Amino acid sequence: MKERPEIVVIGCGNPYAGDDAAGIAVVEALRKSAPTELCLRLMHDLGAAFLCDAHERASIVIIVDAVKSGAPIGTLHFCRFPSNSVVARSSQRVSTHSLGLEKEIALASTCGECPKVFLLGIEIGDHCNGESLSSPVTVAVEKAVANFADFCASARWQPNPG
Repeated sequence: MKERPEIVVIGCGNPYAGDDAAGIAVVEALRKSAPTELCLRLMHDLGAAFLCDAHERASIVIIVDAVKSGAPIGTLHFCRFPSNSVVARSSQRVSTHSLGLEKEIALASTCGECPKVFLLGIEIGDHCNGESLSSPVTVAVEKAVANFADFCASARWQPNPG
């Protein structure tokens, strides 16, 4: 029987932009009760080497981030990444330090084995200044944490593409 892979969970967001901190809130809550096979990390921006570092530790990466897809605020989305229907807010940022998440996954895939990457997205409204999450996003964070074992199980059973 194959040993369970360690899963890297990356909480993304800006802790000073209201609901944009949803991914950070999930990881902070998971730190209180996370199983040992999870490696929990916080990133305010996904740097160019994050997938290389994650691959050294795990075969599965779950990115937890705020999303805006038009669904009701507080909706949870769990999907293989990249996805045509939901885009992580952190994946859209392109800078001299990062290519953007989709391009980094494509690059990692061409250079060798890339971990399976999933997005646990929490639907937000307009983000604003401040350190507080809105009520619907707070409820969504609690639901994400309560159901996190189910998200991990789903990720383990997803086949590798190709």
